[in-house]
Amino acid sequence: LMVLLTLSGSGRSIGQGAMVAAFTLYLRALGWSATAIGTVLMGALLFGTLLTIIIGPLSDRGGRRAFLLGYDALQALVALVAMLTTSPWLLVTAAVIGGFGRGANGSAGPFSPVEQAWLAIELPIQRRGRIFSANSAVGFIGMGIGALLAALPAWWMGHAMNAPDYRLLFALPLAGSLASFTLMWLA
Repeated sequence: LMVLLTLSGSGRSIGQGAMVAAFTLYLRALGWSATAIGTVLMGALLFGTLLTIIIGPLSDRGGRRAFLLGYDALQALVALVAMLTTSPWLLVTAAVIGGFGRGANGSAGPFSPVEQAWLAIELPIQRRGRIFSANSAVGFIGMGIGALLAALPAWWMGHAMNAPDYRLLFALPLAGSLASFTLMWLA
């Protein structure tokens, strides 16, 4: 279970790392102003904070696995929406829900307390520190890999990316969320 939870989080974090590196650049390529981009990122941070406050206690009653499966399914949906549209309202909604541009799992995110609570139940006290540290490290490594993957297309093409190029990067959080959902289903 611990391995599946850690691998599940790493799938999510790869996609989030890509979006941390590329989402604001994508919005800039679409012609968004710095104020508009900052407002979207602020909205994502505030929404993530609200979810963090609400989700932890709810998962105590509703089951941690169900919450994490729902999170992965929702992440896949918003990545697909962002990949298929440039509509500002749909992009803002996807960014706020998906945490694009700020990270949501390789770093502290609204569902980290759910994952940690599940791990805490399964682990003896003497192993918790080591496993929690490894779980966080895997998340940060995944975010680093995602950021690298987001940078590679521009390097391969030899020029700066344009908006349609950035849209293809949403395949990373989509694939990561689907992989995470599959691993969570097996957990």
